Amino acid sequence: MRFSFFSLILFGCILPAVPLFAQGDGGTDFFEVPDGLAGYWTFEDSEHPGKAAYGQDLLFEGAAPEHLASHRDFRLQSRTLTQVVRTVAGPGNYLRVPHNIGPNGGGQKTNVFSLVLDILAPSPRTLWHALYQTSLPNTDDAEFFMGPPEGRLGITGLVYSDESLPRDEWHRVVLSVDLREGGFFNTYVNGELFFEHSPPAPDSRWALEPDAVLLFADDNQENQSLLVASVAVFSKALSPEDIAAIGDPGIRLLRTAGAPPAPQWLSPPSQVTVGEWTPFELLALDAENHPVQFQVDWGDGRVGEWTDFVPSGESITLPRVWIEPGTYTPWLRARNQTGALSAGIPAPALTASVAATPENVHGLKVMTYNTFAHFGQRKRVHETAGWLRAQRPDLLALQELSNITRDELADLARSWGHEHAAVMIETGSTLALTSRFPIENVVRHTGGYHRAILQVQTGGYDVFVVHKSPYNRAERLADLSRIGPVIAPLIAAGRSVIVMGDFNAYSEADADFLSSQTQLLQALPASHLKNGGFDFDVMNGYSDLGLVDATTLFGFENITFPTLLRPGNRPESEQAWRAERVDYILTDPATAARTLMAYPRTRLLNFTSDHYPVVAFIANPTHSYFRWTEGFPGLSDPHPLADPDGDGQGNLVEFVLDGDPGTTASTASPRPRQSSSDQVVLEFDRRLDSRHTTLQVLQHSEDLVRWTDHPVPEGSRGAFEMTPHPVEPHLEQVRFSLDSFNQARHFFRLWVQWLWE
Repeated sequence: MRFSFFSLILFGCILPAVPLFAQGDGGTDFFEVPDGLAGYWTFEDSEHPGKAAYGQDLLFEGAAPEHLASHRDFRLQSRTLTQVVRTVAGPGNYLRVPHNIGPNGGGQKTNVFSLVLDILAPSPRTLWHALYQTSLPNTDDAEFFMGPPEGRLGITGLVYSDESLPRDEWHRVVLSVDLREGGFFNTYVNGELFFEHSPPAPDSRWALEPDAVLLFADDNQENQSLLVASVAVFSKALSPEDIAAIGDPGIRLLRTAGAPPAPQWLSPPSQVTVGEWTPFELLALDAENHPVQFQVDWGDGRVGEWTDFVPSGESITLPRVWIEPGTYTPWLRARNQTGALSAGIPAPALTASVAATPENVHGLKVMTYNTFAHFGQRKRVHETAGWLRAQRPDLLALQELSNITRDELADLARSWGHEHAAVMIETGSTLALTSRFPIENVVRHTGGYHRAILQVQTGGYDVFVVHKSPYNRAERLADLSRIGPVIAPLIAAGRSVIVMGDFNAYSEADADFLSSQTQLLQALPASHLKNGGFDFDVMNGYSDLGLVDATTLFGFENITFPTLLRPGNRPESEQAWRAERVDYILTDPATAARTLMAYPRTRLLNFTSDHYPVVAFIANPTHSYFRWTEGFPGLSDPHPLADPDGDGQGNLVEFVLDGDPGTTASTASPRPRQSSSDQVVLEFDRRLDSRHTTLQVLQHSEDLVRWTDHPVPEGSRGAFEMTPHPVEPHLEQVRFSLDSFNQARHFFRLWVQWLWE
């Protein structure tokens, strides 16, 4: 569950995800011959670098490029690719790449194709780098550039990308092109969509000649030198799934004969401490003694980069830090220099835990999830149950369970650790609540309701589970008028109340985001609208009852519908125009002040349901953070993510640094010290009671693009030195030292996360 990065504070949680290669069969990243492959060149033969790995040999026109055995990223990702060429600038120097696809897409040229380029563009940013040229005599401008000053991709006729491509790093750039009417021209970088360009017409200048294309060619010096590790041409527009499968630079498109290496975990731990680095020792044996490299899916949604190659039988140690408590199963795979890839090897499940204190053990984790007819129409029940078990929610509200009996629900609830469950009805699409606590006083509101409502008491809360009508606002408002008189007296009496589920309604808090969703507004039927616009009356009505939505910031990362399961042929773009938030967790005001909202995202959740789940962390009122806020009785907003004084430091970071959240005059902030030309030092004071209740990560960058994490430990360790504060006994002084390598600029930010047992 991620929250936005900004300035000095971040609150965020990373949820565990299903392993990306848990079912590896020894070839998930490789293809025998990928469908549509027209040519593939890897420059492995230094004597004949243009030799094709598949297809016809390419030609180097003009000055021969330099051939390098390997090249490593500069400073940033530290990724090394082997057997690369360095192109030569100038209009007479380029690669002539035969593809022989022929005319397609209904024209005289090749209108449907993909280019796959593993490239590294060196600094400075003032250089132009031509990527492809369709004029075979090379007598005019190239068709696609990495252009200055920022390094954006495209050309004026296509529109340049919004973001720049970082220089001095290896990237796999894929151009997926379909110039037919209604087609597209999309750029992907390292497996992910980078930019959707304006699609040109068939047989336009961007279509390839039927037999060949020029790479890194331009007629007037706008083809400055690049490093190139591989080139491929396809006779089809690769799909997002195709591109994700071959996402990273250096991954081969053809399987090479030979046995894959056999990776091993060497004594992996079964317990780790959240926020502390843990070393993992890995080893792989290769039958033919080829060098090997490793990749680890850490089981929490993060997959590491491929390591550098090491000799077969030589161990390598990778450090790892978990930032969310839970049970995780890391997976390891290895490949050798021939490209042979092993299956994924799981480590024994490990438990990441926080040092237990009363204030971080007794909070409440609440989740609501519309399951799309029982977890993807019953196709992903077991996968999702495993994911839920890893999340360890205390209360779980479910909508769209299909024809589930009480006994079936009880079995399902036990699979994720809940011994108590209540179901609305046993036929059709129904509601349910499962809980770690006993469930009492079950009320099923059915009479006169367009959509029934489930009410229970559990865990000290009055809980309502709803799934409001998806058909029109009148039905949603009618149900609100019936349930309102039930909820309002509970709020007035100071009871702890949670109302959650799929409301199929919009919040006025999201008005700014929705103002840009013009295509969504046009697609909605009139019965959903109010005076032709988005209807906020339903959610405003729940607010009038005294209920609070604790979501403080809203953007695309907080949408709850649709996932990639519902959209059609272009899931990312269709998801974007249809994006909306219709699932909520509402609470009484006192509970809302202690509630932190999260919107989990994993690959599993993209395809289990058409809705994403919503999670609320409700902290114990005795938490040290809330005791700290009691020292500021006039504080306008005590919520951990709020910034009532507007100084750019939210309340949570003010707590860690012992600042004053009510005034901009607070001087609590890290202090940089330049100790020498080759070292930079950062110092700050922190509260001792924040060590076990928050995770603090000092992040460092030299370009404001790539950030390196340095988790702040409990005591002195590595680059951190902790000493008692000379005046304030509730504080300690933290000193962080970093080798600067004579860099002119250093940027730091403090990333703070609420720790949850």
